Amino acid sequence: MIQTDLADQAEEVREAHLRDEIGHAIAKMVPEERRVFLAALQERFPAWESAASSAAAAHAEAEGVTSASDRRELRDPIFLAERLAEASKGMSERERETVLAVLGRAGLAPSGDGPGAASCGALAEAVGLEAERVDAGRAMAAAAELLQVVDRLDQLAWSTWKQMAPKSTLRRREAVGKTLARFVSTEEGASKAQLGEDLERFRQLTAAMLSSFSRVGPLAHQIVAPFAPEEISRFARQEKKMLESMEVACWRKYQELAGSLERGTVEAEMFKGLSGYAESLISGAGR
Repeated sequence: MIQTDLADQAEEVREAHLRDEIGHAIAKMVPEERRVFLAALQERFPAWESAASSAAAAHAEAEGVTSASDRRELRDPIFLAERLAEASKGMSERERETVLAVLGRAGLAPSGDGPGAASCGALAEAVGLEAERVDAGRAMAAAAELLQVVDRLDQLAWSTWKQMAPKSTLRRREAVGKTLARFVSTEEGASKAQLGEDLERFRQLTAAMLSSFSRVGPLAHQIVAPFAPEEISRFARQEKKMLESMEVACWRKYQELAGSLERGTVEAEMFKGLSGYAESLISGAGR
């Protein structure tokens, strides 16, 4: 029908239309079906090699044939894209990244200058959107803002922890900002697993420190409990001197205990209690 409809067209035009029709037909077939289809087609039209073969690189490759049609296939972008899609099923993560980088340089896929499809998909899932609704430019802008916040909080959290628990063995291995820089670098740097570990360590510390604030009340009560009137009276009664009034004995005991209420001592006790609670949470999360 195509040959009849295009009878008045040049041979190149008819051949191009035929090649497109066959290309569309075999694009819907699995490799084995393509070989059978093309073999049957070539038997029926033995003199017509150019249009048939231009849609069948898989068949030519399997038979080890190199011909003019094979060379045309290697210049057919749709055919090459189909072959790449087939080959991608067995690619490693590193090979996929390399292929995307090559295609990116040609403007056919996201390159190092833009977020990959997988990254956009992960971000879309994180914010509860469909992947196609994510604007790549805004996603990168949001990621940059979030990274700055995480980096600053990471610095603050660990410096505060060092002040709270100077003798603790829980320490930061590397600043999250540095790990992020090594991860996004084009050179071999931090792996995704390393980045995940550092971020998880930061998350655990931040969550534990925030949770420890719930202990401020009980800790404060524990520190001032010895100064309650009933406690002062109990101690004074035990240590009261002969002929000494109870009021004098209580005042003397209060003055004795009040020496422990120095700012440094209270702060140290508070930090000790808060950091101990936070560290217990972190240890529990790690199990």
